[in-house]
Amino acid sequence: MHDYRARQRRLSQWLASRGGEAAVVIDFEGTRDRCLRYLCGHVGDALLFLFPGRPAADTLLVAWDVALAERLAAVDRILPYEQYDRRLSRALQAVLSERGTRSVQLSARLPFALVENLRAALPEVNFTCREDGLDSFLAGQRAVKDAAEIACLRRACQITNELLALVEERLKGGREASEVDLALLLEREARLRGAEGMSFATLAAGPRRSFAVHCHPPVTAGPFASAGLSILDFGVSYEGYASDVTLTALRGASSTAQRAMRQAVEDAY
Repeated sequence: MHDYRARQRRLSQWLASRGGEAAVVIDFEGTRDRCLRYLCGHVGDALLFLFPGRPAADTLLVAWDVALAERLAAVDRILPYEQYDRRLSRALQAVLSERGTRSVQLSARLPFALVENLRAALPEVNFTCREDGLDSFLAGQRAVKDAAEIACLRRACQITNELLALVEERLKGGREASEVDLALLLEREARLRGAEGMSFATLAAGPRRSFAVHCHPPVTAGPFASAGLSILDFGVSYEGYASDVTLTALRGASSTAQRAMRQAVEDAY
């Protein structure tokens, strides 16, 4: 189980040490921030307000999907975004005015125009957006994985290894597959094992397309693992934690150049 409250307490302590009154994490389309899920468990389309307190932080989530937030989020209060006409500035103004908050830490990755609009709409609030501020602190926290995060990463890798075994079994059996068939197989089997989905679009390139580092489009109806070199690049997402693996498949005799490529990879490994 993720200890979201412990993460919130650490942020609260950091904020209090800097004299901050609040931190706001914004995760909507165009302003995605994975720190929202890290801090409270909600998957997105929400505003997380954190006010430092003792012994615990006071947290409020303004969510697009309240029903989902009530199931996932570890926060003190949840309010619907529609209560504020789904307007960011209105939500911020209402919540901050209610608390009498005048100093707020925001992510420095937010678009400049958005922050300037907030400053114009709420001139009484001092919005701080510094790379060495909220972003730096949360990046440092997230860099050191706790036991729950490590368990998620291990499960993502375990699922990936199981999928690799399926691919190897299929290809070694002599059965040819199309790129799209392989991609769909991976998606289906990953979800059957509890993954949320793929961590990025699966890249499956048969011999005609394996010259590219990242093929475009990611998959086609063309053959995979026909004579020559094919490349498969995929990963799974488990509770938001990702795996990533790349493999090369060779069917038929390898050329001198292909043997040199393989040897170079093995030497590097």
